[in-house]
Amino acid sequence: MLLNAATDPWVMVADAGGRVREVSLAAALAGADRWECLAGEPPVAAAVLRLLTAVLLDATGGPRDHDDWARWWHDGLPLDLISGYLHEQQERMHLHSGSAPFLQDPGLADRVGVKSVGELAPHLPTGQNPVIYSDTTDLGGPNPARFTQAQALRWLVSFHQFSRTGMWANAAGSGPTPGRAGVLLDRLLAIPTAPTLARTLLLNTPTGPVSGRPPWRAGAPVHGRPPRDLIELLTWQTRHVRLLPDDDGMVTRLLVAVDPGIDPVVPRGVIAALDPHITAVEADGATEGWALLGYDPNVASWRATTALGTATRGARMVRALEERAETIGRTPVRIEAVGLAVESKAKYVSWMRESVPVSVHGTAHLRNAVRIAETMADACSSALVTVRQEAGLQAPRAMREQRARAVAAAQRSYWTRLERPGTDLSEELERAADEDIRSRLVDGWLRRAASAAHSALDSCTASLPAAPRYAAARATGHRAITRTTAALAGEVRP
Repeated sequence: MLLNAATDPWVMVADAGGRVREVSLAAALAGADRWECLAGEPPVAAAVLRLLTAVLLDATGGPRDHDDWARWWHDGLPLDLISGYLHEQQERMHLHSGSAPFLQDPGLADRVGVKSVGELAPHLPTGQNPVIYSDTTDLGGPNPARFTQAQALRWLVSFHQFSRTGMWANAAGSGPTPGRAGVLLDRLLAIPTAPTLARTLLLNTPTGPVSGRPPWRAGAPVHGRPPRDLIELLTWQTRHVRLLPDDDGMVTRLLVAVDPGIDPVVPRGVIAALDPHITAVEADGATEGWALLGYDPNVASWRATTALGTATRGARMVRALEERAETIGRTPVRIEAVGLAVESKAKYVSWMRESVPVSVHGTAHLRNAVRIAETMADACSSALVTVRQEAGLQAPRAMREQRARAVAAAQRSYWTRLERPGTDLSEELERAADEDIRSRLVDGWLRRAASAAHSALDSCTASLPAAPRYAAARATGHRAITRTTAALAGEVRP
C-alpha cells in the first residue's frame, strides 16, 4: 500500500495518558480536541505542527479577527471546512504519486545519485556526516536505515524545515552544489501550547487574511523566490527530494538535490515579519540587520521566553498571548522551546524539546522581566569583555571571533543560572492575585538577574590569578553590572 497523507496514519499524537499512536492528517485534525499533543522527535513534532497549521489556514482562510478566533477557541475548530478541504486535496497528498508526490519533486532524475533515506534524519550517519553512535549505517554498510512510509513522511516534513547546509547533488546532475540551511536549523523556537492539540493549533493560528499556496497546491516543487506569506513559510521546501520505495513499501533510498539556478533561502527580514516561532531582534552589524535567537545546547532553554522581549519580532504567536488572555482564561499555557543544533551546519549535535510555563495574565510583567534578563545578560557579556581587556588577556580591538567567544561564555553561564528561577517566576506571576503582587515579583526578579550576572562573571573569571591587577579588572566588571542594575531599578514596573 502506498501512503496518502490525508487519509492514512503517519502523524504521531499522544493522548492525556501518554499513549502514542499514528493517525492521518484528517484524523489528527478531526480529533484534535482528544489528543494532548504531537509526539515524536523534537524536530519532527515542531515541523508537523507547522504543517498542520498551514493545512488549517489553507482549509479555512483562518479566523478573520479576534472575535472569530475566540469563537473557534470556545466552539472548536471548523471541522466541516477542514474535512471538505482534505477530501478535495487528498489526490495531491499521495506520498509516491508519479505526477505530484507529496512534498517532493517528481522530475528529479536518477542521475543526481541515490542516497540513504537517513539523509532526512540528522541523527543517522550518511556519507561524510558520521554520528557518535547509531544502529544503522549508510547505504553501503551492513544495516542501512530503513523507514516505513509513515516514518519517511514525518522525517521528510522535518527535513525541509531543518535541512543542513553543505554540498549536495545538483538537480541538473552536473556535480556537487552548496545548499542553504532549512529555516529552523540552529534556531530556538518558541511554540505556545495548551492541554489539547486543538487549542495548541489555535494558539499558533494568527488572525487576519491569509493567502498563498502550500506545496501540494503550488506549481513548482521548490520556489525560486522568498516565501510571500505565512502558509508558504510554514511549508517551505529547501531541497528537491524524491523518495524511492522498496518492493515491500519500505523506504531505504531517496534522491535529494539543490538547484543552483534558484536560491530558496528565506531572508531574515521575511522571518522577522512572518515566522510564528523564531525570535528576531534588530541588530546593527547582524546579517541583513536581524539577529535570530539560536539554539545552543549549553544555554538555558528559558531563553525562549525572550520572544516576549521589547525589541523582538517574529515568534508572533507568543506575542499574541497578551491580547488573547481574556479569551484563554485560566487554560494553562506553556511555551515549548525546541531546537536542533549541528556542528558546522553538517553533523548532528543535539536536539531538545522542553516546556516552560508562561503567565498569560501577567504577560506585561513577564515581558518586563524578560527585558531585565536580556539587559543584564548584555551587561554580563560586556563586563567579561572589559575584564579580559583590562587583565591584558584580550586586545582592546580584539578579533570578532575572540570577542564572540567571551560573550558566548558569559551568556552561557548567565542564562543557566536563570533556568529554574525563570520558570518559577512565570508560574508565580500566573498564580498572583493582583497587579501589586506581580510588580513585587518583578522587583525581586531584578535582584535575581543581577545576582546571576555577578555570579556568571565570577565563574568566567575564576581562572584569573589572585594578583592585584586581575582583582582590579574583575572589580571593574562587577561595577559595570552594578551600574546597569541601578539604571534598571527605576524601570521595573510595566
